[in-house]
Parts: sequence; C-alpha cells; structure tokens
Amino acid sequence: KGMLSEYEFSGVCARTKEKMSAAAERITKIQEKECACCHDIDELLLQKPDIIVEMASVACVRDIAEKVLKAGCSLVLVSIGALADDELKERISNAARQGNAKVYIASRAVGGCT
Repeated sequence: KGMLSEYEFSGVCARTKEKMSAAAERITKIQEKECACCHDIDELLLQKPDIIVEMASVACVRDIAEKVLKAGCSLVLVSIGALADDELKERISNAARQGNAKVYIASRAVGGCT
C-alpha cells in the first residue's frame, strides 16, 4: 500500500499525546499492522527498531542521539543543524562507533517544512 512497503513502522513518539496517537493511527491504517504509541525514547527503543528517524529539533537530537546509537540503532537526522555543534557531533560519532550504528543525514531537509 505504501511507498516503502518493505519497511515497518514499529512505534512513534511525539511531543503531545494527541500528535502521537494521530500519527500511530495513520501509520497503523496504512501498513495494516500496529504502530505503538511510545511515550519516550526508552519505550521506543524497547520496540527494537533497526533505525529511528528524528523529525523534531536540534534539542531532540541532543536528548536522544547518543542513547539511540549506543543501543545499536541507526539514526536518520532531519535536524541536521545539530551537527554544527562540534562537541555534539563528536559525541554522536563516538556513540555510533560504540553501538556499531550509523547516522544518516537527510538530504534537502529544511527546518520548519512539513
């Protein structure tokens, strides 16, 4: 049904319960398989995803990137401005090595556009 039918969305996390529920409901309907509402990154990591796509903010990258990567989960960064912080970029790089995970930088990402 979807454009990426070989992938499965196992969970979604959002700032508000309403946004999280709406996103999970839409995804579940499209993929015809349950997409869990996860209240934080730890709950999302319990879903054992291969990859997490960050679509929130630079602050979110600061909060979750190292934990995600050290858990062995690869990460797609949409908020690529986070990498302008050399210290954060180094911590992300080290965490990826530790977790044997990859960081993907979304091309043509434009902040504020949906």
